[in-house]
Order: sequence, then C-alpha cells, then structure tokens
Amino acid sequence: MCLQRLGVVVSLPGSEEAVAIVESEGVLHRASTVLLALEGVEVRPGDWLAIHTGLALRVVPAAEADEVLRVRAGTREVLDGRSGHGGHDRSPGSPESETRRNPTQ
Repeated sequence: MCLQRLGVVVSLPGSEEAVAIVESEGVLHRASTVLLALEGVEVRPGDWLAIHTGLALRVVPAAEADEVLRVRAGTREVLDGRSGHGGHDRSPGSPESETRRNPTQ
C-alpha cells in the first residue's frame, strides 16, 4: 500500500539541491523536488506537494489539498470515536475480540 502525505512548502533553502522544507501535520520535513524539477515544474513557498518517502510527486492545487485535509480530519474524528470513546474494544485479549475469534464460548 502506498501512502502519501500533503505538505505545504515553507521555504526553499536556495542551495543547488532540489529540496523544499514542507510542513505536514505540524512537523517540518525536507522533501526532494528533483522529480518536479526534471518535469520543469517550479515549486514556490505556499505550494502544496504530494510527498511519498520524502519525494515530492506533484504540486497539488490548493482546493484539492483543502478537500483532502478536510476528509482526513473527518476520518480521524470517526476513528477516534470508535477507539475508546464509546466504540467497541477489539484490542487483542479483550472479551469482544475473544468472542469473535471463538464464537462457541
């Protein structure tokens, strides 16, 4: 399964490296922009990037980034509601997980 994250470009170090400093979920990361540079895409502060394993894959339009972040936030709320806040405990060793593994008990 491939996962990518979104990050907003905070700065470009200005070195000869194709690198951007991006903020993703409150944490600063270095992202290589070499693939984008090879495609002739110019990266600027404020751009949103789709990043996988430290490599910027594409510039994401702001509207798309907003939508993705909104959906992810909603998903987190749902998952938080299921894990320990009124949801079922399905952790290993819990009575419900034991019942599901062995319904004859």
